[in-house]
Amino acid sequence: TSLGSGGQYGDGGSGIKLHAVNLIKINGIINVSGNNVYERSGAGGSIWLKADNISGSGNLSAEAGANTPSLKGGGGGRIRLEYGSDLGFSGKILANGKGSGESGTLTFTNNT
Repeated sequence: TSLGSGGQYGDGGSGIKLHAVNLIKINGIINVSGNNVYERSGAGGSIWLKADNISGSGNLSAEAGANTPSLKGGGGGRIRLEYGSDLGFSGKILANGKGSGESGTLTFTNNT
């Protein structure tokens, strides 16, 4: 799990790893996005969820910080959902870059 790198003015997003044996249910928001600054914002952080079952209808966000049209935004972060028997998550997953920043990475891994 990696932290997002900082931009000239904005901090990068943080990182979180949640590991449960049976169930992770996300109905709220996990947000590790970069800091929203005028320009040269930070990159998104990372979210790693690992459990036999991952479900919920919340939001997972590892986006770059917002920027102006100056094309100096950060890159998107990383989101990994690692599951065993069931991936029933139906919420939003966001790892967008901003401005000239590239999109982040989404990984879905079935460990069966």
